Amino acid sequence: MDKLRAHGFRISNDYEPQLSGSAQNLFTTWQSAIKKLATGFSAQTAESSTCISESVLNTAEYTDRFPHHIIECSEESEKGSTKRKATPATCLHLYPQLKSSQLTDESVFYFIQSRCRRKESKAWEPPFVLSAFTMAEIVVLGSEKPIKTARDSLRQSAQEMFRANNMPVKIDSANDAFFLGENSGARYMQKLKDLKHEFLVAIDNSNIPVASINLHQDYFGRRFNITDSAGEPCWSACLAFGIERIVSCDILQNE
Repeated sequence: MDKLRAHGFRISNDYEPQLSGSAQNLFTTWQSAIKKLATGFSAQTAESSTCISESVLNTAEYTDRFPHHIIECSEESEKGSTKRKATPATCLHLYPQLKSSQLTDESVFYFIQSRCRRKESKAWEPPFVLSAFTMAEIVVLGSEKPIKTARDSLRQSAQEMFRANNMPVKIDSANDAFFLGENSGARYMQKLKDLKHEFLVAIDNSNIPVASINLHQDYFGRRFNITDSAGEPCWSACLAFGIERIVSCDILQNE
């Protein structure tokens, strides 16, 4: 932690990252690299917020599957009546914006970023597991085959981005839950269908996940009634980056 603090990477008493100096400069550098990656896929920018409507979490079945993740949001809704929670995952802001719509292209890309907060099932482990973090995502929606192709292209492009910024990563499949739930059956299905891959950085003999790519199949298309150009529930995938975690790994691997 001393090396992190020397670079301006500090953690508050409630486990929130506070960046300044070279750590903040690294944050800006990585954020720019991710945005450049999104631009390469002609991604549109979507709006997000630090808080999210409880009804959105219910529609996504996030409330049922991950009730322990949810944190109350102190901000008041502009309408003054909608219950709001802290954003647990950035891409959850996108699907309600596309609710009950039909896509005209085989695939469409979006860039979206927000400050996220959620209660993890394990204790906070600074600097890698914090109570708040910035999640930047590239989300793609469309028909099944183009989405599978896009997932592979995003994975390769992200690996090249890390390499270009002197952060070697290895990619491995993962079975920790993202949207299917956390029971053993959900984890098994996620592993069996090869739905999630993580980008891992070696730090002190540990592999730290700094990003992940998730294939949702038609999960969100069905729940938010988003259809592809043929009128079928659209498929989606997301490439998610934890920027503060990337920054901490960048500092620590260059000792």
